[in-house]
Amino acid sequence: MYFKCNDLNKIMEFKEAKLISGENGLAREISWPYIKMTDSIKDWINGKELIFILDESKEKLKYIIEEAIEKNASGIVILSKNNNIEFSEEIIKLSEKNKFPIFLLDWNIKLLNLTQKIIYEIQSSKNKYENIKLKFQELLFNNCSLSFILEKLYNIKSKNYYSLVSIRMNKNKKLEEFYSFILKKLKQDFLFINNLEENQYVDIFYDNQISIFLLDNNKEKLKNYIKSFQEIYQKINEHQNESLFFQGKIRDKDFILKESYNEIEKLIEISSLFENKDKIYDYYELGFYRLLFQIKEINILKEFYLENIGILINHDEKFKTKLLQTLKEYYINNRNLTITSEKLNIHKNTLIYRINIIKELLKKDLNLGLENLELFNSIIIYEYLKKVNKN
Repeated sequence: MYFKCNDLNKIMEFKEAKLISGENGLAREISWPYIKMTDSIKDWINGKELIFILDESKEKLKYIIEEAIEKNASGIVILSKNNNIEFSEEIIKLSEKNKFPIFLLDWNIKLLNLTQKIIYEIQSSKNKYENIKLKFQELLFNNCSLSFILEKLYNIKSKNYYSLVSIRMNKNKKLEEFYSFILKKLKQDFLFINNLEENQYVDIFYDNQISIFLLDNNKEKLKNYIKSFQEIYQKINEHQNESLFFQGKIRDKDFILKESYNEIEKLIEISSLFENKDKIYDYYELGFYRLLFQIKEINILKEFYLENIGILINHDEKFKTKLLQTLKEYYINNRNLTITSEKLNIHKNTLIYRINIIKELLKKDLNLGLENLELFNSIIIYEYLKKVNKN
């Protein structure tokens, strides 16, 4: 919702501007207009500025564009007497590769008027976005559907299906900074690669996270888009290690949106139970946990695990032992004594001793498949409830 390069044509003074290259970068956000006054701009801009420059030699222009791309500027507007400048193939390739817009504009334009209007539009769009955030929160807690919210706030007709994505930042990273450098590229690449419309991707800051809605009328297509989105995110975030990615279930457009948020919150709460190097947590890859999400009667779950492993939990609490952890690791490693002892960093004989105590306390045969299944499921349920503060 912020002011972008493709919004510039709303301004009368910019309507005669000619886009030379970088069409795929028109979704870049503009934070401020900057008029070049020095040979180098690198030390004078912070990122997302729209740079205005006078007609330069091809060598100087290439140097300025390289600096602007390095500093994540939004684009460059060249003020020139000649409306038919020939740009070198090298400059065009540089612009297209980095999705960096280059505009050509008559230098007789009243630049002060134009920059003032750009600043006004930037501030107006920010105010509008902040208002949408407040309205979004209000509608969310009023148990509205996504289709209602999109039509009410964005004037977008919702597609038949959607999936909610939540991206949580590293605590030491500013949300806006992450959004500028990572998520803008994520959106641009996703829409471009899948040839999608803007209204199939809606994002908003809410509750210290970025919520993204992927939409389509075809459920199977949406599944493919979700997979593509995850792959693009993983590639972009590969060397950043700045965030965690949570992918929700595919829902009907009239589903109560608050329930999708609750689903994501549960996923976030239990994410630490998984070892995940990619930092992508997908609802459809939760396995047994998906069933736990659906069970409302928590006492039934508590009763189940207490019947099976309650005695181990009490023993660990009373004698400060690690029998439950030992049993869990034993199952995770397919009951292999050597690997389990290495994982627990204990001697193999110590592990055998602990397993014998566990057998004696539980009065169960750990060689029976059904017995082991019930015990392992009980451990999963116990840790799940403990994680979501319902234990």
